[in-house]
Amino acid sequence: MKLFLCPYLQGEVILTDEREQHIIERHPDLLPQYKQCIAETLLKPLHVRCSHRANNALLFSRWFDEIRRGNYVVVSVIKDNAPRIHPWLITAYHRYKIA
Repeated sequence: MKLFLCPYLQGEVILTDEREQHIIERHPDLLPQYKQCIAETLLKPLHVRCSHRANNALLFSRWFDEIRRGNYVVVSVIKDNAPRIHPWLITAYHRYKIA
């Protein structure tokens, strides 16, 4: 398990080993090479928007020139309203455009 600082959520976001393995398997061009980009996206996102797929998910996006000659890293975080449950990272991927 890893923790990433996220000022937008005023705390930390959890990346479980299971979710990290999911990203490695589904988005191998992002992890493990660009793990620092996930951290930077949560630390200083350029865009934050609600997910269309889950009403309790937020999508954090940040542009990186070094990923495939320029791409956004998009990090999807589930935020539960229960105060004792940390927000957790469900997936991360890169895109040339964000909708």
